[in-house]
Amino acid sequence: MIKFLQTPTKAKKFVLGGLLAVVAVMMVLTLIPGIFDSLTNTAGRGVYARVGGHDISTVDVEKLANQLAKQQKLPPEFVQFVKPQAANQLIMKYALLAEAHRLGLQASDEEVRTFLHQGQFGEVLFPGGNFIGQQPYENFVSENFHLGVADFENLVKEQLVIGKLMAIVQGSITVPESDVKDDYIKQNRKVKFAYAVLTTDDIMKQVKPTDSELRAYFDKHKQEYVNSVPEKRKASYIVINASAIPGVNVTDSDIKQYYDQHADQYKVPERVHVRHILIKIPPGGPGGKVDQKAVDAAKAKAEDILREFRRVGQEELR
Repeated sequence: MIKFLQTPTKAKKFVLGGLLAVVAVMMVLTLIPGIFDSLTNTAGRGVYARVGGHDISTVDVEKLANQLAKQQKLPPEFVQFVKPQAANQLIMKYALLAEAHRLGLQASDEEVRTFLHQGQFGEVLFPGGNFIGQQPYENFVSENFHLGVADFENLVKEQLVIGKLMAIVQGSITVPESDVKDDYIKQNRKVKFAYAVLTTDDIMKQVKPTDSELRAYFDKHKQEYVNSVPEKRKASYIVINASAIPGVNVTDSDIKQYYDQHADQYKVPERVHVRHILIKIPPGGPGGKVDQKAVDAAKAKAEDILREFRRVGQEELR
């Protein structure tokens, strides 16, 4: 186990990182009594949570949420979905700081300068071992962290204190090699499988059941086909040609007798078509005087139409 912890491997880094996160969370929740003074929105005060005597404001949560959204390249509309993550980060941060301070852990200004010189920002702030200058340093902090230099260095100091706490936690971790191996296998397990795609046409080319096999299958699964086919009707009929039947001879008197007996079936209701042709006479003038010429013209036109109807009627009668 000692050899495993002394050898820098990817498995070690992964396992220790995961265990560190678990231990840190458990420490905050169970080993630090009274660290959470409250975890609710305090009406009218804008306080999201109070952890270890430090108030986390809703403004702090929104500010970190915006930073996380920018880092993850999310649109502004998604900031609301990042707020829970931002709040959890702030709560965890101040919980760890509270425990670190309880243990008397601190970071000096000299440690901050050493980190900036040799840490992850060293190549930017001290290229070739030389400081880039105060103004470029302030520009770097403002552009990348949207903070002033003092706030930025306080943030670095807090991270150094948390790092010291993590080092203490890591130094007391003992993990059996079997657990490390099992967790590594679980996280890196890969599955390889082969598959084939078959179509109905491919299957039909290979499967050729006989009539007896189909009949046996149907008899075995007969209940599955009940009511599966719509109901059908079967009809039988006979066409008889009366002229082809021997001994059948229908006379005209037989037909007339049948007609007389069933005359009501052949009656057609009487129908009359009526048409009305109106010839208008001009209205009277002033004093009720009628234009006699107009009246005579209308009368002559009516008589012409009547004569035409009579003529047509006589032709139809012929």
